[in-house]
Amino acid sequence: MSQAALKSDLARLTTGTVADTPEVLAEFSTDYGGLVTKTPRAVVRPTTAEELSRIVKHCYDRDLPISARAGGFSFAGQSLNQGGIVIDMQELQRIGPINTEDGWLEAQAGARWKDIVAKCVPLGWIPPTLTTLSAAGFGMSSFRQGTQIDQCLDFEIVHHSGEILRCSEEENPELFGHALGGFGQFGVITKARQRLRRVAPTVRTYFLQFVEENRIHYLDAMVRPCYHGLRVVNGSRVPLHSHLYPMNITVETEDPNQLVDREILSDLNYSKWIYSEDLSTQDFILLGHTDQHTSPRITEIFVDVLIPWSVLEDFIRKVEAHIFPLIVNVEHTILWPMTRKTLRRPMLRTPDEPMFMGIGLYSRVPKSAAEQTLAASRAFVDLARQMGGTYYLTGSVRFDAERLADHFGDMWPSVREVKQRYDPKGLFNPGFFTLLPLQATLVGVGRGPRLKVPDWVPRAEEGRNRSPRDPP
Repeated sequence: MSQAALKSDLARLTTGTVADTPEVLAEFSTDYGGLVTKTPRAVVRPTTAEELSRIVKHCYDRDLPISARAGGFSFAGQSLNQGGIVIDMQELQRIGPINTEDGWLEAQAGARWKDIVAKCVPLGWIPPTLTTLSAAGFGMSSFRQGTQIDQCLDFEIVHHSGEILRCSEEENPELFGHALGGFGQFGVITKARQRLRRVAPTVRTYFLQFVEENRIHYLDAMVRPCYHGLRVVNGSRVPLHSHLYPMNITVETEDPNQLVDREILSDLNYSKWIYSEDLSTQDFILLGHTDQHTSPRITEIFVDVLIPWSVLEDFIRKVEAHIFPLIVNVEHTILWPMTRKTLRRPMLRTPDEPMFMGIGLYSRVPKSAAEQTLAASRAFVDLARQMGGTYYLTGSVRFDAERLADHFGDMWPSVREVKQRYDPKGLFNPGFFTLLPLQATLVGVGRGPRLKVPDWVPRAEEGRNRSPRDPP
């Protein structure tokens, strides 16, 4: 099909825009990470779910790859495709209804969290977590509330035939369980109904070093390198670092004047109370949801892993000794404790322990340093998997079919089967889930990757002499 015919056909299916200028295609050829470039044939911006369904059917019938994109905040090309159609979801922004009796809201897929917060907080409600349905979604309150997909009550998704299916635990439950955290592999979600929780109007944040999670609403923990100078290693001077562990904890309150700081912080294992501040809940939430921009000269390399509590201390020591020195610039490292009891959806794969720690390694580097930093990030992920951890698939490290099969373990045959049923041509977000022949996935499926193990990686029996609930 000629480009002119394709554009003309798409324009008849929507009252929105259909763009294929070099400027628009360049904008939609890369994502926030800046690692991957893929150029679509056209970018379509439908204004209704019905228009979107017509576009999906039209493209699928013509074997055109389909990627749905809202903000483009992926790190390894997850929202891109080559030679297909990108559906820009930003016109699908409707928010509501908001049910303050039963505690839920409905919003279209292009709605922005800052707009949802602005509507919900004045009513005394807020979504428990504010991230993304396609990737599970961790946030500052996930240690108490679970992930974004744990809050979803139901959604509507466009099937490759153009049919709009409603999915919940009762209606199309198999598709419901796979599409939540499914990275757009099973169709295009157009809207979702999410739980809300009650929220106080004000928060107080305490900026601390070293603290345990307890009686708090939001938690933001980091690892910061501290440069001490140079040391001699094998006759050469190399940087000497130690690491600080700052943590910001936040509590909600109806009246900040009624808070007694010493009571809130009692029994918390912090070494220094640096600062505290009061904000409106809305302003606090929006601190993490401002518009983000990156430079074409910069690559954002983000990776997140989930580490069993029993090996956490060993893992951090290995990362400090062997991973950090390989990275040109670790902009920040995020820590967030989690319990499995808050997680209910199968597509998020977690360690086999009741408690684990999420660790995010976030680097912002010049393009010239991207490959070195990506290699160190792969080593970070490999180390996590060797020690019984799992990888959060949103990041800059991509998995091939063998590693995907290992990642999903005994769920992989189900993922394959549902993928082949709802996307038999493999056109939804192509290239992300590479499928091995089924018989290959049934041999040797397990947690541990088949990798050459460095000598400094502890074996499975090491580091497991502590109770999973003991702090590291």
